[in-house]
Amino acid sequence: MQCARIEEQANFDNITVRNSATLDGLECNAFFQFVNGSVGGSLSFKYAKLAGIWTTHTVVQGNLDMSNADLHRKAVEAAGALARFDGTTIEGDATFTATKFPFETTFGGYADMNAAKFNGRVDFSESQFGTPEAGGRHLLQQLDLAKTSFNNCVFHGRVSFAGSVFAQRPDLSNIRVHSGPAHQPAAKDQNDARFPESNLDLSNVRLPQGATLRNIDVVGSMTISFSDLAGELEVSGIRVSDRLLITNTTFQYLPFDAKAGTIAIVRCQFAKGGVVGTSTNSLQIIESDARQPVSIVAEDGAERTFLTSLSRTNLENFTFVGLDFSRTSLTGSVNLEKIRIQGQFRFLRSPRFFGTGREAIFDEAVFRASRRIGWRWRRHASTNASRHDNPQAVAGSYRALRKNREDSKDEPGGADFYYGEMEMRRIAARTLSAEWGLLTAYWLISGYGLRAWRAVSALTLFVFAGGLALEAYGFRSTSPGGMDSALLFAQTSIGLARLPDNLTSAGSFLFIAGRIACPALLALAALAVRGRLKR
Repeated sequence: MQCARIEEQANFDNITVRNSATLDGLECNAFFQFVNGSVGGSLSFKYAKLAGIWTTHTVVQGNLDMSNADLHRKAVEAAGALARFDGTTIEGDATFTATKFPFETTFGGYADMNAAKFNGRVDFSESQFGTPEAGGRHLLQQLDLAKTSFNNCVFHGRVSFAGSVFAQRPDLSNIRVHSGPAHQPAAKDQNDARFPESNLDLSNVRLPQGATLRNIDVVGSMTISFSDLAGELEVSGIRVSDRLLITNTTFQYLPFDAKAGTIAIVRCQFAKGGVVGTSTNSLQIIESDARQPVSIVAEDGAERTFLTSLSRTNLENFTFVGLDFSRTSLTGSVNLEKIRIQGQFRFLRSPRFFGTGREAIFDEAVFRASRRIGWRWRRHASTNASRHDNPQAVAGSYRALRKNREDSKDEPGGADFYYGEMEMRRIAARTLSAEWGLLTAYWLISGYGLRAWRAVSALTLFVFAGGLALEAYGFRSTSPGGMDSALLFAQTSIGLARLPDNLTSAGSFLFIAGRIACPALLALAALAVRGRLKR
């Protein structure tokens, strides 16, 4: 059948075909329109070549076969070619294997459309939606599907399955989605403004037990949100060049394997645990919870995986393996003291002044970088320097991490977190208050009991200063001399030797102060060494 002479449309609206209709091999350079039609049997367009098709509200009592059809014959590079099947009812099986769909393909989705109805098997295997030149936008939303296959499908532009229901296990494997010019069109129309932003949108999709998502490649972004997920789901071989968003889903046991530029797990529940394997530059887990143990694992051989946020996430049953915590915001997380961290991981290292620095959390770096004197921390907070956390909240995070290490019998590992906690408490205290003064002295003299060199340095300075004061004010008669006075002061203060007889009141006070301060400083030095070595 040839329609090449029709310039604009091949219009067959409101036509009733009592039996089957076979249009195999049809070549039509015009737009094929069959709206409000009826076919009493099956309808076949195998190997047809059409410049678009519109079958809205048409009923096919038998099967629909459009395998190997080319539905954008005249508009390979033109954005605007259509294939509309919204409102179409197929009572039998629908076959779209190796079909080439145009720029815009609609089976249902916008609020002012009725979704297509498929009462039999639907096969989209090896189909191509859109073109590399024009991209495309493809709506397969709000569909009720039985046995369905999208194996080896290629989508150009954006595709949305939002709200669709798969009653039987679908074949959603080996799917490729390529972002095309339609992702950023020169002039957006009304439909483009309503279309989901993700290149692959699986929002509010309902899947049966045992469903799998396997070997899906997306150039662009991908959104996953499953409603009423009753059974186990396997997600493996997902590769997304930009952002993978997993949101508003309650998973049962979840084996998961994905690679993406950014992975965000938002408002998700893990009812029976799982293993989430990731390869990403940035991993975010926000407002999520696990009722059974869940392991978040950085894949072997992957580049460094940065965990960037755990905001409002209950960490009681989470285990993190091989992740980088140097950019992780811990403020606002729940049960941080119960977090489990394994494998090769690292926190931020504080800027060095003296010594080797210490383990620090990203929230402290952000807070310090926001202050006038925090210039040494700004390079650590460059990825999120606009946030100014409350120092009390940061101290709470340090306290939880310290408790976590101590409960694991790793007291040396908790020492740096104790230091960070005390630093945040000191900064949070009102300047010149008693608490601020005590904490500042504790920090200056011994680094909160963790810096032995400070305590030894303070002891040395105290002994020499005490010796000089003793020489000047401590004796009624001639003093022993500068160095001798210092040695006498040290011997008497540390060794508890008998006090000289010719002391003034000031000298007696100096020796009493020395007998209190010197053992205390020695004890702080010993405590710091013990804290670093104890296991």
